[in-house]
Amino acid sequence: MTCSRREQRPFIAWDAELKGFGLRVLPSGIKSFVVEYRPGEGGRGVNKRKLTLGRYGSMTAEQARKAAGDALARVRLGEDPQADKARQRGAATVTALIEAFLDGHVNAKLKLKTRVDYAIVLNRLRAANGNLKAAALTATHLGALHREMAGMPYQANKMLATVSSLYAWAERHDYVPEGYPNPARKIVRYREQGRERFLTSEELARLGEALREGETIGLAPKADNRRVVLDPFAAAAVRLLILTGARLREILHAKCSKFQFSLWRAAS
Repeated sequence: MTCSRREQRPFIAWDAELKGFGLRVLPSGIKSFVVEYRPGEGGRGVNKRKLTLGRYGSMTAEQARKAAGDALARVRLGEDPQADKARQRGAATVTALIEAFLDGHVNAKLKLKTRVDYAIVLNRLRAANGNLKAAALTATHLGALHREMAGMPYQANKMLATVSSLYAWAERHDYVPEGYPNPARKIVRYREQGRERFLTSEELARLGEALREGETIGLAPKADNRRVVLDPFAAAAVRLLILTGARLREILHAKCSKFQFSLWRAAS
């Protein structure tokens, strides 16, 4: 493959042997195999389309080259692989959409604290509406979930903001039709009032047990009965917050050089 990189901008390294096959590299370092083609009769009057074949690392270059060759063969037969993929995505469930969003956007581009927040909120949406088609989720479904969370207005409003981001991403990636009404758009948010409260000893015990469970067998089951194992760094951050009372940013940005460790030796 040959390429010329532009700093801080995505670029594609094109394969020297198979025309239209390349490796797309994002400024974040994420690499994905793609194939570019002109659908239908082709020709310069037809806009090119790009089909993402898979993430570098989850598939090898040879596997991706074979997939690109198969896709180009389908184009020569009059098919449109990108349109077929869009139709398949349009039939995806809310659970499948959440998985794609977490893998393709949240875990790839966002900070640890935001990733944890998104996962918690989206697990709640998954539990309530995971089996629905992604393009069938409406403000009625989401409004019912919002009302169930009336006792915790901040979390309820956070859920709406997260689902709004989810469906904006879904429209850009063909999981819902272009112009699909975002189900979170017209739902009225709750009024939020700041307050400070300290956890009781019983609540601390339950939180500790939840952290241990999350690190071993995983948190709330998904629709397919699989569990999500909690990131060990996220669990460590929560424990430090509990034990030190420090601010969230102080914990997330802390370095080992800022800690003082004391070693105690038993008397011989």
